Amino acid sequence: MPFQPEFFSRLSVEMLPSILNGVSDPLVIKDRHHRWVFVNEAFCQLVGYPAEALLGRSNANILPPAEAAVFWQEDDQVLTSQQPQQREAALTDAQGQQRLVASHKSSFEDAQGERFIIATLREITQQKQVEQALKEQEALLRQMFDGVDYGIAVVEVEPGDQFSIATINNTTSRLLNLPREQVEGKRLEALFGPELGGQMSDNYRRC
Repeated sequence: MPFQPEFFSRLSVEMLPSILNGVSDPLVIKDRHHRWVFVNEAFCQLVGYPAEALLGRSNANILPPAEAAVFWQEDDQVLTSQQPQQREAALTDAQGQQRLVASHKSSFEDAQGERFIIATLREITQQKQVEQALKEQEALLRQMFDGVDYGIAVVEVEPGDQFSIATINNTTSRLLNLPREQVEGKRLEALFGPELGGQMSDNYRRC
């Protein structure tokens, strides 16, 4: 049992909101009709609505229909399967700014047999923007890498002072008359033979 029962026996219902509001991530509890029965302060800050405007309502009341449908479907899946789920989804706040959030949802049953959903969210908008910028930068660098008319190979140093080809550009592929997939990851000796590959490895060791 991952908790001390005597601790929870001392808790009152009035203390629960304070505890959940102390969670730094946005957190909500929904009933089986998808209505919010609890929202913490972090969630209110995320969506830009006060708790009074959310309690007793659902995603359909504040989100664009397409976004609300995604959350509704996820809630149904959690209620039906009774298994935790993790998803990434778009969420438009009260100011009309679309945010990307990662959610973790699970369900629980109260003493009366009513089933509820508890969900925590974490905004990942900036993280996704950084990832997209890195992808675009990588694509630009690959375009430049493949656009030059001389051969380039990136050699990786492996354990044991061995060397393999990490990647090559299009010109090197043409010079070797081999597709990139047959070159990348190969050790020099395997690619060029023991004699020439060995000489190349010795040259790299002296660098």
